[in-house]
Amino acid sequence: MKLQNIMKLNLIIFSFFIVPFFAYAQPFTFRSEATAKPIEFTMSWVGHGKAAFVRYKGKTAVIPLQLKSSVLDTTDRESGQQDVHHFKWKEVYNGKVTGEYGLSICYRAVEDIYYIRGSDHKKTEFKIVEESVPFDGKNQALLHQAMFSFNVVEDDLLSIRYGDGAIVKKELTPLPDGGVRQTLVADYNFDGFDDISFSSPDFGQGVYRLFDIFLFDPFSKRFRPLSLPANGKRLCDGLCNVEIDAKKKILTSSCRGGAGWHKDYYQFDKSGKLVWLKSERKSS
Repeated sequence: MKLQNIMKLNLIIFSFFIVPFFAYAQPFTFRSEATAKPIEFTMSWVGHGKAAFVRYKGKTAVIPLQLKSSVLDTTDRESGQQDVHHFKWKEVYNGKVTGEYGLSICYRAVEDIYYIRGSDHKKTEFKIVEESVPFDGKNQALLHQAMFSFNVVEDDLLSIRYGDGAIVKKELTPLPDGGVRQTLVADYNFDGFDDISFSSPDFGQGVYRLFDIFLFDPFSKRFRPLSLPANGKRLCDGLCNVEIDAKKKILTSSCRGGAGWHKDYYQFDKSGKLVWLKSERKSS
C-alpha cells in the first residue's frame, strides 16, 4: 500500500533506518474530516503498541487503550517497499470497552486512522495533523494507570504520575550526543504483569544499549527500579541489551568488552529479587 502524509519530525534521520518509527512514543494528533464539527485527539503508545492512550482536544482526562492486534506486513519487501505495521486498540472507558481505534504506520508515515464507536458501530476516519513546530522529543506512556513522561532525544528525567496523584521523579541513564531513547513494555520479572523499560546507546561506539527497567508491583500499584544483585561475578556493568527467556524465566544482559562479548544470566528468586546465575565470555 502507498502511505502518504509524511511526518515532519526533528530527529536524527539516521536513527529511522535503525529503529522503526513506532518505537518512538511521541503523541500523534489526528483530526476528523467528514464530520460536521472536526473531532481532534492526540494518541501515544510505546514499543509495538502497548501503554497506549488517547486525549481528546479540550479534555484533560486520558482514555486508556488495550492493544487488540499488532500485525507487521512484510509482503512488499521483495519489491523494495517498507514494512507496514497495522495496529488495533480497544478503547476502555470507566472499565468498559466502548470502541476501537486503528491505524497503519511505516517509519515516518501514518494512514488509515479510524475510530469505531461501540454503541452503534459508527466508523469515523481521521487524518494526521502535520505539526508546525519541530518535534521536541517529549513522550508519554500510560501503563497500569500510571502516566510516564520522558524525553527520547534530550534530558534524562523520568516523571511517573500515579492515579492517586502521587508523582515520582527518576534520573534515567544519560543519553550520549545523538542518542535516541527507546521504550518497551514487557513482563521482565515473569509475574504476569507488564513492566516498562527505557534504553539508551552506550557512550562508546553505540554497539549495545543500557537499560533502566521499572517493575510493576500489583499490590502497591507502584513501579520500582530493577537493581542488579550485589553478589555475583557479572561481566557487564549494568543491564545491557536485555533479552527475556520467558520459558526458562531468565534475563540476559550482553555487552561488548575488549575483543569480545560478555553475557550475564539472571533469574528472580521466590521473593522477587534478581539473582545472578552465571556469565560467559565470547571472543569476536
